[in-house]
Amino acid sequence: MLSVKIDHGKQPTASEGSDVRFLCEIKANPWVIDVGWLSEDGRMMNEPDIGVIIANNTLIIKRVQRKHAGNYQCYATNSEGTGHSEKVYLKVN
Repeated sequence: MLSVKIDHGKQPTASEGSDVRFLCEIKANPWVIDVGWLSEDGRMMNEPDIGVIIANNTLIIKRVQRKHAGNYQCYATNSEGTGHSEKVYLKVN
């Protein structure tokens, strides 16, 4: 079972220039061997130089812009397969 918790609530709204933090809460047995994030553009990569930070089960978008609006979802893989969280829509004002 996977769920995504977000600092700004279930349907988060962020102001341009603010930081947004997504937390992937994972419940899995056996434990996971890989955790990642998906956006409208596909799999997200850790790119601190452009303000996208992925550390363990956390995704941080620094200085969020309107282009960051859209659905986000985490996934986790263990020896049984891969599970995905529900998508959460980030609105940027």
